[in-house]
Amino acid sequence: IVSLNSMVSIGTAGGSCNMGFTITDPFATVTPASDAQSLWIAPPAITTSYPVSGTFYVTGLTQGSNTFTAQYKATAQSCTFSNRNMVVTAP
Repeated sequence: IVSLNSMVSIGTAGGSCNMGFTITDPFATVTPASDAQSLWIAPPAITTSYPVSGTFYVTGLTQGSNTFTAQYKATAQSCTFSNRNMVVTAP
C-alpha cells in the first residue's frame, strides 16, 4: 500500500500536476510511474496551494526488497510540491 501526500501549487492556469512513483525490484527492473496511481490536480486558480493525498494498492511485486521513488510531472509551466510524503506499508 502506497500513500502519497503533498501541498501542490500551480503556476499556470489550465495545467495539471502529478506526483506518482516508480518501483525498482531486486533485479533492478524499474516499473514506471503510472498516471492511474498518482496524485493529480488541475486547480482552477493559480498560485494557490492545495493539499492532495491518495492511497494506492500495488500488486505483482517481486519478492525481496523493492525501492519506491517519487516521480513528478507537470503539464503546466510550473508545479510546486511541498511537504511531500510517501509511506509504503505491507498489507
